[in-house]
Amino acid sequence: MRILPHASIALLFALTAIAGCKSDDDKEKAAAPPIGKMAVDPAAAPVLAHEPPPGALSDDRGRVARARRILSQSLNATVEGTSRFESAPLYKLTLDIDYELFTYTARTELTYLNTEKDTLKELYFLVYPNSKELTQPGAKNLAVSDVTVDGAPGSAHLDGPLMRVPLTTPLKPGAEVAVSMNFRGNIVRLSAGSSDLKRMATEQIMQMIMGGDDHGGGEGYGIFAYGEDVVSMALWYPVLAAYDAERGWDLKEGTSVGDISYFDVANYEVTVNAPRDVTVIATGVETARSEADGWRKTTFQAGAVRELTVQMSKRYASTSAFVDGVKVTSWFLETDRKSGEAVLQYGKEALKLYNREFGPYPYTELDLVEAPLVGGAGGVEFPGLTTIAKMFYVPDKLPPGEKGEMLALLANNKFMKDTLEFVVAHEVAHQWWNAVVGSDSKRHPFVDEALANHSAILYFERVHGKDAAQMQIEMQLRLPFQISRLAGANDRPVDLPTDQYASMMEYAAIVYGKGALYFEEMRARFGDKSHLGFLKDYYAKHKFSIATQQDLIGGLIRSSRDPAVAQALSDRWLKQTHGDEDIGGIRMAAVARYLLGPEMLAGTVGQIFEALDHKGAAELAKLVQNFISEDGTIKQDIDYGQIVKLLVSMLGAEEDADMLSGLANLLGDNPDLLQSDSLRGTLKALAKGALGSDKKTDALIDVADALLKLLEED
Repeated sequence: MRILPHASIALLFALTAIAGCKSDDDKEKAAAPPIGKMAVDPAAAPVLAHEPPPGALSDDRGRVARARRILSQSLNATVEGTSRFESAPLYKLTLDIDYELFTYTARTELTYLNTEKDTLKELYFLVYPNSKELTQPGAKNLAVSDVTVDGAPGSAHLDGPLMRVPLTTPLKPGAEVAVSMNFRGNIVRLSAGSSDLKRMATEQIMQMIMGGDDHGGGEGYGIFAYGEDVVSMALWYPVLAAYDAERGWDLKEGTSVGDISYFDVANYEVTVNAPRDVTVIATGVETARSEADGWRKTTFQAGAVRELTVQMSKRYASTSAFVDGVKVTSWFLETDRKSGEAVLQYGKEALKLYNREFGPYPYTELDLVEAPLVGGAGGVEFPGLTTIAKMFYVPDKLPPGEKGEMLALLANNKFMKDTLEFVVAHEVAHQWWNAVVGSDSKRHPFVDEALANHSAILYFERVHGKDAAQMQIEMQLRLPFQISRLAGANDRPVDLPTDQYASMMEYAAIVYGKGALYFEEMRARFGDKSHLGFLKDYYAKHKFSIATQQDLIGGLIRSSRDPAVAQALSDRWLKQTHGDEDIGGIRMAAVARYLLGPEMLAGTVGQIFEALDHKGAAELAKLVQNFISEDGTIKQDIDYGQIVKLLVSMLGAEEDADMLSGLANLLGDNPDLLQSDSLRGTLKALAKGALGSDKKTDALIDVADALLKLLEED
């Protein structure tokens, strides 16, 4: 997942306002069911006529034969030894959607082979639709019924987003069990405009001011939701929880920050029944299609994937290309073709680069899908499919009025164009660092997120050059950290679990920003041959398994030419808090120039941002902080000379700056000298003589003198 630098986007809107540009009014919210509550009780939803009867398992129970068919369809020729995936869990899913009420009925038939060393007495599943971020207390979006275990009646015990299915007989290592269940669900409805860029940036500003860590306001990231003519169905079914040899089942509930969970690889076959005019996209490859009575059944197969996602819309269009034998398809709303074509180009370039640098992509297809994401997500990754936030797609035909003017501004803004490209590069990188090489994204989220951001920087360097990559380092990695610190967020160690971060802003700044900068530092210190060579080995060694934090960092340290230095560097970034020193402060003029373009920074606006970069601005801020403290005393060393140089540079008398700076430091270190009215009068005359006597300068000097006299009296 790519959490956007919304503080940067918020800054874009703020700078646009400063420069005199207009913005559109917020959309009115459309009538919708209360957030987190269901439009229809899933337990009362009608059973469609073609749903299998309770307890009826498919006649085809041959797990190995079915797995082989699925793997042969969905894995490409670069994957060797596919027989090892034949023992993975095998899902057979059916999904029927009511496209008017946005409810669905479905069925799972799971065949599970115990490949662990432990005897298992139950299976655990994640039921994401019932998670806290999508429901209110006591409510649920998914209800399960008609559970069977090896064909006999069974039971399911739901506790929020976790479901336990007891096994009739303890499952020994090497034994197999078949579990089936029917379920009904309600898809969350997004409030109108919730995926709008301006609204999301405004919410980020409010979080900066008020604090908090919520994303989506009951809508999560929008990945299990209907909105803006798109149905997004991630984790729409009970997913078998990951099993760890040391901890057992992964029962740690996800938080409102970061990823929901992580999973082991499995094999899938899903048949989706939807109205004929609805385009259905899913993880894997389409293998069958039939139509009857206005409905279309589409079957997809996906082998060695961690989850299966479905996207639908009546308005999807697409464009495709092949890269290294892989079919890459960009899916977009029919009004957004130009943006969709740009996404395809970025996806092609990223796939080609990562194939070369990290190792071959294993699946036969890669889908890049426009979707109305919310809660700070610029993109969300799934195996073989990634969603890209709708807010980055600009309609080919702009609407009239202020809304059209704002869309035109965003369409032509370099920062927004680059951010879309960065998001695509980041999400495609997740196919290597999350989809293929799995990791515990709740306990060590930086392992895949920081590495994906690091990969996106490599993409910009290889595709656009080092200067372009450096600008992305400034805007996508450094700036989120810098703004979060200005907003009062803490500097934290990079290697923390998601539940240790106080807010989404802090999480994004540390994991995506500071974490990626750690990898940049390691690459710069030890060189491409060592660094990129290790990442290629790491991918080859851990593909389709769950890599640990030590697999990545320990291996990176051992592969360096100086492990002791690499260890110290890793400890500094991952375990300690030196962000302010290592990352530095914001260069406002450079940021504003990149966000708005040089033509909008002419005249006074440009001078203001240049002034904010001046050392004197920081010293002036320290002086003000001292004055407004409870006792008004000076607690910090202040370079008064830099303050004077700042004022002098703004007034255009730089040749006198050194003389006035020295005088200011003398008076700052000896404030008693200012007690004399005659001395102050002499200094005023000297200042006016040095800076030139005009009304503006005289007024500025008189105000400064009055403030000093007032401070003395206090």
